[in-house]
Amino acid sequence: MSLQPSVGTSRILEEVVAPEWDENLILIEDNDGPHGTKGAADNKVKQAKTKLNIKWQAQPSNSPDLNPIETIWRIIKQRLKNRGVIFQTEALKAAIQEEWDKITIEEINNAISTMPDRVTCLQERFGKAIPY
Repeated sequence: MSLQPSVGTSRILEEVVAPEWDENLILIEDNDGPHGTKGAADNKVKQAKTKLNIKWQAQPSNSPDLNPIETIWRIIKQRLKNRGVIFQTEALKAAIQEEWDKITIEEINNAISTMPDRVTCLQERFGKAIPY
């Protein structure tokens, strides 16, 4: 399955993010390709952020990821793994959506509640990778 980050991400920025965006905020992103943060080239995602006045900053690729969404992705990946191998692209997309829809507010709150421990662990490890 091949993602086309410039198409999907630009549309999400325009239709979902921009209408609610506070121009005083800065979008912090990792260096995942679909975010348009890799490379110096002015790609469609970077152009969309500029056009929509979305200020952003990419974290270094070796930066520890403290974002609680990573915990949610891990939950979804485990649930997908429990389903077994899915070979068809459309079936995989549907399964991902189903698992995303099953995420509870308790799971989200639990992921967020780990932030103090994550920061403490990061400090104790002098900024090196943490086991979250």
